[in-house]
Amino acid sequence: MNLKALVFLVLASNIVCASYIQMTTQIVVPELIEPPSFLINVSVINTGDEPAQDVQLQLILPDGFRTDSAYVGTLAPNRPVTRSFNVTMPQDANGRYPLVLRNHYADANSYPFSMVTATYLRAGSTPPSMVYAQATKATLYGDDSAKVELTLLNRDAAAKTVSVKFHLPNEIKSDVQANQITIPAQGDGKLEFTVENFAALAGSTYAGFFTMEYDLEGVHYTSIASSIIEVREAKKLLPSNITGILGIIAVLALLIIFLYSQFRAKK
Repeated sequence: MNLKALVFLVLASNIVCASYIQMTTQIVVPELIEPPSFLINVSVINTGDEPAQDVQLQLILPDGFRTDSAYVGTLAPNRPVTRSFNVTMPQDANGRYPLVLRNHYADANSYPFSMVTATYLRAGSTPPSMVYAQATKATLYGDDSAKVELTLLNRDAAAKTVSVKFHLPNEIKSDVQANQITIPAQGDGKLEFTVENFAALAGSTYAGFFTMEYDLEGVHYTSIASSIIEVREAKKLLPSNITGILGIIAVLALLIIFLYSQFRAKK
């Protein structure tokens, strides 16, 4: 197999912001993978204005696929770095599989951050999945939780039993990471996930990815959907300038009382 001719697709890009660090990753995989092994190249660049510390790249692979994580270390602003992963795969792999990348890093205060992105691995026969999905966005206020709803559509004439996984950065947690659902023929199904802030900083925006998989007649099928999760400060019950407003109300009340007393005195 001529990997050099096939490794040309930039298949994934994702951005997450934290403080003055802005990380962008790109995954380059072969157009078609073949056993016993293949190469994945991951490029990462920090377009912020301070170095990212302790950068580590971790691939989350399907069952039977194997590789090691890659250590980058300190990533200076605007200096891209590429790491290569040699991935071993099962001899009988056939179909489209999910590939998830988790990027770990820290700021100058050693505060940890992470990001995830996802794409596909294609082996042998790779027909498209007949199951597609859309996920809602979520906004987290302080320690409050929020709901992410995943709607799955089955365009096939036969029912499908689908395994669903929810891949999140370390700073966001979900009550359910994996689930299974049977979707009727040419029908839809819904799954609900509760997400919570788990040390994410207010003002950050993260991407989470759903991978949906099933097998049919010796072929593995995968589709991917994403959800955007925004982290905001806790909602305030009263406006921040409530003291000033109450002061104005008190002054107006005293003025009304004074004028009323003057009016009564003149009678």
